[in-house]
Amino acid sequence: MLFPDRREAGIILAKHLEREGVQADGVVALMRGGLPVALEIARHLKLPLKILTVRKLSLPGNEEYALGAVTRDILILNPDVKDQLPDDVKAYLLSLARRKRGEIAEREHAWLHHFPGDVRDQLLTIQPGKTYLLVDDGLATGTSMLAAAEHVTHHEATPLVAVPVTSRDAYERLEGRFIRVVYTAMPEPFYAVGQFYEDFHQVEDDEVRELLEEYVREVLPSLHG
Repeated sequence: MLFPDRREAGIILAKHLEREGVQADGVVALMRGGLPVALEIARHLKLPLKILTVRKLSLPGNEEYALGAVTRDILILNPDVKDQLPDDVKAYLLSLARRKRGEIAEREHAWLHHFPGDVRDQLLTIQPGKTYLLVDDGLATGTSMLAAAEHVTHHEATPLVAVPVTSRDAYERLEGRFIRVVYTAMPEPFYAVGQFYEDFHQVEDDEVRELLEEYVREVLPSLHG
């Protein structure tokens, strides 16, 4: 399957979730690529939207291999290598995590500062006892999504992953942690998420702000109607 772009992938995934009878209380977009997908799911299923920024933790010179990941609240280390990491590497990753958290705070402020405080809170707050669809444009390794799931669990809510496309490795990794993954395609061979999109441009800050404004203007009011 080849998706025209992220928004169309979101529409396809939303219809799939509806056919499958998947129930949730909200949608969490993994920033930035997951936002266009998640916006269409929130619109179609009439669910509130949240945003969550995840940063991978890697060693210099080996940026593609993530040893862990961090959100604004939690840090996870790759369970496959966590017990094998030397103490100096763990210390480096902790220092890197602090720096990445600072970057996350800066980016989220840049995206949200012009919204009223109650809207900012709605977009960032995970409510205990709720079930959330964690949405990205696709899963290659699953590291970022695993961190997102841990973030939601940390806030005493239930994660349910929903993506247009996933690799088998990522699917099995998340399933092995007892996290349900709903997807529309699991193609093989799988090299990168971008190979399954005609348009896979980088989602820049301006587009993020436009998408969030669209949500607040068009989708959010319908949730209270």
